[in-house]
Amino acid sequence: NAAYELTKDVTFVVDYNKTTTLEIDNEKSKGQVQVIKIDADYNNIPIEGVSFNVLDSNKNIIETIKTNEQGMATTSRLPSYNKTYYLQEIETNKNYVLDKTLHEFTIVKDEVSSLVIENMHQKGNLQIYKVDKDDHKITLGGITFKLYSEEFDKFIGTYTTDLNGEIKIDNLRTGNYILKEITKKNGYKLAEDM
Repeated sequence: NAAYELTKDVTFVVDYNKTTTLEIDNEKSKGQVQVIKIDADYNNIPIEGVSFNVLDSNKNIIETIKTNEQGMATTSRLPSYNKTYYLQEIETNKNYVLDKTLHEFTIVKDEVSSLVIENMHQKGNLQIYKVDKDDHKITLGGITFKLYSEEFDKFIGTYTTDLNGEIKIDNLRTGNYILKEITKKNGYKLAEDM
């Protein structure tokens, strides 16, 4: 039966005029799944500290696993024959949004299969107002800034204030940034790096 492993050879003795009873245990075929948790925007960033419940086909909790520094967590050896399992994220890294998807998987006999799951980083919005230092009612349109991510030491984009002296940037990853003013208005100095 494909659901069970072959039993190793069993040595026994049959005595004259006696019944020898053997109870032979068969272990079910088993395998594992290794979860790999990565950042949805930057797939090379593993996510540490994400906990999952491993559920059976009836959605009963079998065990809980947690990702390590490499964003990996491995289930125990689970029966593989004709079985469906689920992963349910129950806790995520503080910078990410909890994934409420119920991830279905199956086990392959004698293998450690991989299951890659992405998480969205928390995001926020940025609104910049460029105003006169002495009179905040005077707005400065047409001023250009460059935005850099400190976390990735990466250029994010160039933005220019509108007629009301405003810039709106939506869906920006939470984290630390550097804003550099690169143009100025006549009669004004460039702002220092913000």
